[in-house]
Amino acid sequence: MQITLIKLSGYREWTESLGSDREHIIQEIQGRLHSALSRAFSEKDAIAHPLRYDLMIAITNTLTVEDHMNILEKLQAYSPVPVIMAVAVERDAESAERKASELLRQQHNSHQVIVSGDVPDVSRICVVHADLAGSVKLLTKYSVYETYEYIMRLYSIFRSLMSKMGGIALYLGGDNMIGITIPERVEENIDLIRRFSRAYRLRVGIGIAAKPREAMRKATQALDRLRQERKLEIDVEC
Repeated sequence: MQITLIKLSGYREWTESLGSDREHIIQEIQGRLHSALSRAFSEKDAIAHPLRYDLMIAITNTLTVEDHMNILEKLQAYSPVPVIMAVAVERDAESAERKASELLRQQHNSHQVIVSGDVPDVSRICVVHADLAGSVKLLTKYSVYETYEYIMRLYSIFRSLMSKMGGIALYLGGDNMIGITIPERVEENIDLIRRFSRAYRLRVGIGIAAKPREAMRKATQALDRLRQERKLEIDVEC
């Protein structure tokens, strides 16, 4: 599994240089940067997602170091500070993310791509796309914030589930969340995923492919089938 972490170096110092009336400036620049991030990685069939304002993550199986350098140049055009990328290949997503984090902790402060492992990793990945059935109906009984809290509790459980499979979880907003792992771990834990789905009334679409964006497309396609059939189940698209 190949994971890329993207860091804005010196971000805190930059925000403090803007003065007290700075939040609207930060929000505007962040919006442009996150849009550029998503577009640049998706054009290379990868998946990117912000973790916090100065740190982002991407699932980048099949991307070369040259691909990363090209994306880095695009992102730098939108960033007020140097952009650093740490790319790591390990046995699963959780291990790769931890290795990439170690690379970032080495305190590199210049515009560059740091690599660990045999890049690119061309093995297949698995995207687990879950959404809560009937979440709109919750709003007829509970407040907006109470509904949000409930979804966040589900997301916490989902994160723990993915961690057991050597995976990572990302919250997409609304009642949607995805997990990234390797196909073998999903096959070993398919009954656990099914129990989770039934216990919390979740539909779960699973997609498997070498390219992350294609795996995501397949997972969403499987989820859409469940929505159309009004099933609370698991559907796999290989």
